Amino acid sequence: MTGRALITLLAAVVLTRPACSADPRAFHVTVSLAIERPEQPVHRQASFTLRLSDTRFRLELGQVIVVGDRTDEGAALLAWHRHDPSSVFIDRGPDLPALVRRHLPPIWCGLLADWLAQSELAYPLAARDWLGMPDRAEVDGVVILESPGVRVERRVNADASTIVSESITIARLSGEERLHLTYTPVDPGQSDQWSIDPVARKPVASISALRPQPARFNAGDVVNLRLFQPDDQSWRPASVFEPEPSAFQHRQASALVLVFASLSPRAAPLEAPIDPAEVIALLTDLRARVASLSAQRGVARPVFVARPVAVFDVPGFDRGRLQAMLAAASTLPTDPLLPDIESAVPRVLWAQPPEESIDLFCPGARTALVILDSQRHLVAAIRVDDQRKAAVDPAARVLLGDALDPTDHD
Repeated sequence: MTGRALITLLAAVVLTRPACSADPRAFHVTVSLAIERPEQPVHRQASFTLRLSDTRFRLELGQVIVVGDRTDEGAALLAWHRHDPSSVFIDRGPDLPALVRRHLPPIWCGLLADWLAQSELAYPLAARDWLGMPDRAEVDGVVILESPGVRVERRVNADASTIVSESITIARLSGEERLHLTYTPVDPGQSDQWSIDPVARKPVASISALRPQPARFNAGDVVNLRLFQPDDQSWRPASVFEPEPSAFQHRQASALVLVFASLSPRAAPLEAPIDPAEVIALLTDLRARVASLSAQRGVARPVFVARPVAVFDVPGFDRGRLQAMLAAASTLPTDPLLPDIESAVPRVLWAQPPEESIDLFCPGARTALVILDSQRHLVAAIRVDDQRKAAVDPAARVLLGDALDPTDHD
């Protein structure tokens, strides 16, 4: 589901403390929408993440991120797509609710509505106003707000420190629409890391214009890469495919697997830095899965070389981070059928900048797994990011000759 489709289904929890709380808060929210129509009932679900601090909100709507800022001098709305590191949407004005109304579809989001209005009595449609002041009642810990056409129930736990659920009933001529949501608090991180520096990005005219950037290389293309060894000398991928010197019969690698890991911040630095051990674990899991699948199928195990590639921005090369990757690579599994080839290939490679390495295959990714054949044709490129286990099986199947499922690219 796209970010825009998610937006239209949103509803969220409301504040249980003053709207201007100084502590950053964040919630993963699951939303259920039910429209009871005899001829065609509608039931939909969606989820999103909302982060709030004193002066900033961040909505994570699928792959689209929207950040709103308010200061004494004015307001700004900024948005970008996770899979496009080159574009950004920006607008500024005196009033943040006006920017939300102008650029976002209607958002049923009580928490965001209260935050924008700086009031716990805000209309639950973000950046909109009640037709008149709502009637308020509280029954058994449930706060009820009623205004013509809208009834909002807000349920909190006994000590009112967390929100359990919120129900919104919208009365229309065609029937009632009911929205119900549950949520899970998540680590908000630091609010100064919720947004991005837009200077190097190209502005687009609207949030709806944000979309994934296409990869430069597609399956079957001949790939040219500038890769470097830890001593900063250039390295040739073609060297992997030379015959193994110690073999009595002809033996050489059938594939080169590269796991690109961006060690410079990508977009907002909210995500935790990439753990080099996770990159090595990906390659370890991949070798184990290839061996398992080969045994299950009763076929010879593919012979391949696999290496991590540390990716740095310009400027941004960090020798310390490269050394951390090298230390983690001390346990890097290698192919015993290619002892001389393996010993000649550095345990870790590096590249820069992202737009000339990882973005060629998976624009905007933090981690990507790339498989090349002996002619340097691209066999597969799989976006990994935080889904290490999900990337292993499709990569293993590709190495055994299966076609890559299109849904495994992202």
